[in-house]
Amino acid sequence: IVGNSISSLVGKGFLAKATTYGFDVDLKTLKIGINGDYTVSSSDKLYSDFHMQEKLLHAYEEQSLGKKTLIFNNGISTSINVYHTFKAAGYPVQHLDNTASRKEREQILKWFKHTPNAILSSVSILTTGFDEPTVDTIILNRATRSLTLYYQMIGRGSRILKNKTTFNIIDLGNNFHR
Repeated sequence: IVGNSISSLVGKGFLAKATTYGFDVDLKTLKIGINGDYTVSSSDKLYSDFHMQEKLLHAYEEQSLGKKTLIFNNGISTSINVYHTFKAAGYPVQHLDNTASRKEREQILKWFKHTPNAILSSVSILTTGFDEPTVDTIILNRATRSLTLYYQMIGRGSRILKNKTTFNIIDLGNNFHR
């Protein structure tokens, strides 16, 4: 069975249209693991770097300032660094990964839902089964070789609302849109 294409679903008003902003990142230090995707350790090393954190903050301020933003990272260390970078800049931010208890996860997701300009830095946990239509921007603060994972991540921003027909993707991973 072949379903509708993403462009068809956007055209029919079922999904919001994405505007993608790409930021060049030198990925030559990333290593490929046995699963065929980039390793967490090499991603953490690259994306936790001070200059990458500055690039991320600049990209947010340039393309998403004041918008509800979900940031996908490949490693917990990177996500915690993202949290500290945005917190130091004075932005409303939280970090979420699979080590959070059920209660902590519920509190963070409730905060994210009800905070207008919230920024949530996450690792793996929100790529599938998470639905928060008020997300205006998805930041891919990671590279992936998996087209399926890429679509899962950007899909978190594609939910439509009465007054939402578009969303932003900020790609710091040189992913599949090029």
